[in-house]
Amino acid sequence: MITKWEGGYILKIYIGADFVPTDINSSAFENGDIHTLIGPKLYDMLCTTDLNIFNLEVPLTDSNTPIVKFGNNLKSPTKTVNAFKRIPSLFLTVCNNHCYDQGFEGLQSTMNVLEQHDIAYGGIGENIQAAEKPYIFTKDGIRLGIYMCTEHEFSCANDHRAGANPFDVLESFDHVESLVNQCDYVIVLYHGGKEFYQYPSPMLQRYCRKFIEKGAALVLCQHSHCIGSREDYKMGTIIYGQGNFVFHTSAFDELHDIVDNSLLIEVDIDDAGFHVSEIPLVQTEMGVRLASTEEAQLILESYKKRSKQCENAEFIIENYKQFADTHINRYLREFLGRTWIIKVINGLTRRKLLRLLLGKTSYLGIQNFIECEAHHELFLSFVSSVHFRVGCFQTH
Repeated sequence: MITKWEGGYILKIYIGADFVPTDINSSAFENGDIHTLIGPKLYDMLCTTDLNIFNLEVPLTDSNTPIVKFGNNLKSPTKTVNAFKRIPSLFLTVCNNHCYDQGFEGLQSTMNVLEQHDIAYGGIGENIQAAEKPYIFTKDGIRLGIYMCTEHEFSCANDHRAGANPFDVLESFDHVESLVNQCDYVIVLYHGGKEFYQYPSPMLQRYCRKFIEKGAALVLCQHSHCIGSREDYKMGTIIYGQGNFVFHTSAFDELHDIVDNSLLIEVDIDDAGFHVSEIPLVQTEMGVRLASTEEAQLILESYKKRSKQCENAEFIIENYKQFADTHINRYLREFLGRTWIIKVINGLTRRKLLRLLLGKTSYLGIQNFIECEAHHELFLSFVSSVHFRVGCFQTH
């Protein structure tokens, strides 16, 4: 017999986004000063729920063993686990693009630290078979499945390497469908989407909708570092970005207009079904706090406006094209290389080197190499083999 709470709910869950100790607040994490990090009101809320889920997007290690990759290598001291220990009923997804930043040593240290302190985690493992295992939470006969996957950015596991569970169009949807058959409800935590973009790309929307069609009740996209938009699709809900929970870094200094706010996702399960709502949060100097009534109203108004726009398929396509236009030069520059001679020539041509070298045929060639499955596979195989030949990847 399932017993309801006084509030009428059988199961209550809070899901926060990126929870990362940095130099700005590392001492508060190490001292377990949870009130400094999230404030007493928010902490009290987390103490009243059945399950709290956050994204641990950093290796917990005291060693410096960075892999060679494109992008930043993150790490936090193992003592920062003291703040996480203060949060009751905690589950950490570690399935993200930074979990392998310190190689196998950093990943193993993270797993050891979490296990030593009895903190449940998932989405990573010593191989892909371990990493792809879902987390199943049970209370009063209700089985809730959590499936975690991440886009491919140097952190993914395979048959012979440790890391995170990669999103795979041939596997991930089947994994979710299988989990749906084992549980009453399933939540998908998808670590992907374009950073600092507040809408889904056309492809991301297709992926998330497919998860819903396979039976997921909620698909939550993390990684964008900003609040995105919501889509209630068929029998489920998709949230395209909830922002950071606690992740303070100078890399966000010029993006305060979109990274200073975030959403804590509340999931309530009762005899009427599965309910998803949003709780607005605002950054503080050291962490995060609950938004005031006025702040919450402004945050949710913008969120609902973007969500309404997502109902228009043409808007999704055209808006993403405009967003891509503002970023394409950064991508193309990597194909030219970062050698000093390229930088000099680019400066002499007033940064028009790309336009001088790449004509219409070149753009069509790039499109073909990326879009065509056979060319795409060959290109990735070559690029990966170059890294292995020069010893750029740390493997285990």
